[in-house]
Amino acid sequence: MPEHLEQRIAENHYQLYSLHALSAGGEVFEKEGLRWTHAGTGHQGRILFPTMANDRASDLLNEMMVSYRQQPPDGIGCWSLQPAPEHLGARLLARGFQPGWQPCWMYLPLNVALSSFDANPSLTIVADNTTDITPLTALPYADAGTMISPRLLAAYPDRAQRFLAKLNGEIVGQSAVFFSDVAGIYNVGVIPAYRGQGIGKALTIATCVYAQEQGYDYATLNASDMGQPVYEQLGFKKLGDGMTWWMIGFKDVPPEEVAFAEAVACGQIDRLDRLTHGDLDKPIANGMTLVELAAYCHQPDAAEWLVRNGAAYTVLNAWDLGWLEKAAAMLSGSPQEVNRLYTEFQYTLMHIAAQRNDVGLAKLVIQFKPDLTIVDSIHCSNAMGWAQFFKRKEIAGIIAQG
Repeated sequence: MPEHLEQRIAENHYQLYSLHALSAGGEVFEKEGLRWTHAGTGHQGRILFPTMANDRASDLLNEMMVSYRQQPPDGIGCWSLQPAPEHLGARLLARGFQPGWQPCWMYLPLNVALSSFDANPSLTIVADNTTDITPLTALPYADAGTMISPRLLAAYPDRAQRFLAKLNGEIVGQSAVFFSDVAGIYNVGVIPAYRGQGIGKALTIATCVYAQEQGYDYATLNASDMGQPVYEQLGFKKLGDGMTWWMIGFKDVPPEEVAFAEAVACGQIDRLDRLTHGDLDKPIANGMTLVELAAYCHQPDAAEWLVRNGAAYTVLNAWDLGWLEKAAAMLSGSPQEVNRLYTEFQYTLMHIAAQRNDVGLAKLVIQFKPDLTIVDSIHCSNAMGWAQFFKRKEIAGIIAQG
């Protein structure tokens, strides 16, 4: 594994997001290991790979949120390597962020012959930083707000290069590369009607060839679950996973609510005893209940404190906290709980078991005769459909027996 490559990938992201903010008339801030960008209302703020000390984290994050409050952004994203700073996720959740996906960092050495394959002879890949692609609404990453934006391409032409894929003269895909001390690949996207023809592969190879010609030693990217196998076919190797958190819109959370939620999320029982609180069942700014927050952050002592002081909890909360006997007792005493719908997406316990591949949860749930015809509100699928989609054979067998 190349030494320090994850840090070099993080630096590539940091420089890109910083120039994106600056090209939009925004600012870049850095204080004691906390780095963030802010381009004002109409733009997304970014917190980039923070490394601040644990004893300073709360004060620094509060200061950052004050800076955002002056001109509230449309949302804020935080990126981190793993391991993240202690309690970073807990503190962000307390301030209204939600858990995000795990970026999959991948890399390709450029000192070797690059992969090739037979592409459609009508396909051409051209380097093009000037064509306006914003009207192509079906093309991923074509909107003006994308990170390698028209403004960034115009302001920093030596730092980024965009490539367009054309079939018979029609733009059908794009990719881009941003240079720091590695070549970071971004915005690989193909119009849905043209997918499955190797266009994304051709764009990625063209981008890597260009970076190789410029003398770079590594191409790097962040792959989705579906994209990872494709990039592996081109020779990319997985380096590791990152972490993200996202605030949708801007949430100005009162300091006392932040302090209490943070104490729960960090498991600071002595602090909970000192702080005042209101309704312990009222969801916090990101939609979680306090007990759910404690469960997500693996703080069973904080959850016990909440329950002792009157907070309610669900079967799923109990299961996630390791309170297995309590979860079973709740289902025995209130059989309707087996069909409770969770989150705005209306998942049942069995949906969740299938998603997580949690065989133990599935075995518990099936004992209480769940309604296996219930479908979620996003994919309109029952639990068996989820088990089949995720290839959870053991859970599918448990559902079939039910």
